[in-house]
Amino acid sequence: MNASTANSTPNPVAKKRLVRRKKKQLTAKQKIVKESAEKRFRIEKLVFVWQEKLFSQPKIPASTLQSAATYLQPKTYNEVVEERVVQTWCGYPLCKDAPKLQELQKFKISLSRRKVYDQSELANYCSDACYHKSKYYALQLSDEPVWYRDLNQTSTAHIILKDEDFEAAVQQERKKTQIQKTGQEVRNEYVQHLLGNVPKDLDGKFQIIEKTTVAPPTAPLHSQADVYDTIEGYRIEIKKDGKTPTTMILKKKSEQQETKHSEVSDDVNDPEDPDALFETMMMLKDMKMDKDNVAKLSATEEDIVQTSSALKNETKKPVPAHPEGSLSPLKSTMQSAMKPATINQEQQDTKVIKVTTPSAQKQRKSTKKKKRVPELSLFGTIWTMLDHMTTKATRLYLNELQNNHQRVDVGYLLASENVLMDEAVYLRGQIFSERILDTYSIIRTQLDIKENLEDDIVNVIRTFKLSDASMVALNPTQCYMMSLVLIKSLADIVSTDSDWKLQFENCCKAVDQSTDMVDACVRVLKVASV
Repeated sequence: MNASTANSTPNPVAKKRLVRRKKKQLTAKQKIVKESAEKRFRIEKLVFVWQEKLFSQPKIPASTLQSAATYLQPKTYNEVVEERVVQTWCGYPLCKDAPKLQELQKFKISLSRRKVYDQSELANYCSDACYHKSKYYALQLSDEPVWYRDLNQTSTAHIILKDEDFEAAVQQERKKTQIQKTGQEVRNEYVQHLLGNVPKDLDGKFQIIEKTTVAPPTAPLHSQADVYDTIEGYRIEIKKDGKTPTTMILKKKSEQQETKHSEVSDDVNDPEDPDALFETMMMLKDMKMDKDNVAKLSATEEDIVQTSSALKNETKKPVPAHPEGSLSPLKSTMQSAMKPATINQEQQDTKVIKVTTPSAQKQRKSTKKKKRVPELSLFGTIWTMLDHMTTKATRLYLNELQNNHQRVDVGYLLASENVLMDEAVYLRGQIFSERILDTYSIIRTQLDIKENLEDDIVNVIRTFKLSDASMVALNPTQCYMMSLVLIKSLADIVSTDSDWKLQFENCCKAVDQSTDMVDACVRVLKVASV
């Protein structure tokens, strides 16, 4: 039984193995892309968390809004404003009042400017002040993606509270940033401000006109100046059409003419040789120049010597034309014989180049003398500048310091005088103060001043009216003189020791001035124009 059952049971079927494919390993580039995507996803979640902090409560603290600037962009901040408006809260996160959605119309027509303004964005805020503060905060946000930023860096965004005045807070923050800047940054900003005031070419009148291509200029051919650049009788000349060059060949004298001329000169130099006289007569016969007056030859030794000297000076002095019979027979015959030979040689030589002697003296250009504009002396320049710069606040500050020995707040003086400090004037004051203080540090060591005058100098400069950029552009001498005036005006009041006056006159002589001139400038400083 057991055997039969054992034989009847079928063999178990073998199960197939499931082969799992191994995951392919990521390449280096794929790993970087994956890590970047994961980091971006995490940061987007973090950004939403900060957005939720801003629109989940009616009013949030200013520190939270400042910390959120690290994680926000202008578009994500606008989403926060929309979410707050949906919950009937003011779009500015520091305000919990209701927005004026129903009070404002969608458009506003300005009759004075003839424009139509869209007020739909202004309806998201409770007032114009909150609208300005919110826009001021949005302008400080960076457009750079958040996953590119350094999240550990502390935000420096300026947050304006709801109760603060917008214009006053912005002006105070601007002054604070200007004080923190270095002198080089202040100079660069001042230069950029001046360049920004340069008017632009709106009409498009400024054009750059290119020159048309022209042939290169060539010197005149028939002049002595053309000979110097010839090489073995050849000279390359550029045609006026500028296409192909040409080669000019200077003809040389033939050897026969040179030998003939040398033979004639040698024969004439020896007047006593009868063979030379015979050859001369035969040469004249060949030239058909033997006329009747030739038979009447009665030459003397003096005539022959004169003829030879005339031949030597022939190139220097041309032979004058005389009527027949006016010269001695041999002299006239020799001149008439040599004249055609020299003419033929000159014609051959001057076919290519004519030698002209350039004028040695050049005409001098008439130069008009410029009219001399009278310039102020150093004393006159400083006196005029102080008269323009000093104000009523300058006089009040110095009088209060001299009479009551108290330093008045310069900001209070400027506010009482309704003096507005724009950015350009503020930059000029910074540059002027820096230059004066640098010069003061040099003069202080010479005078051995122990009191602290830097603060008073800065306060006096703050009261100046620097309405023109030329008041800041002082040369070293003017800067030295201006520093002497400020030191003299303050040291007479503050300093208790009079030892500095001994060396003060030497400092004045360094710029060719006297103490009386400096005192005159000090009087202008203390009695300022009102």
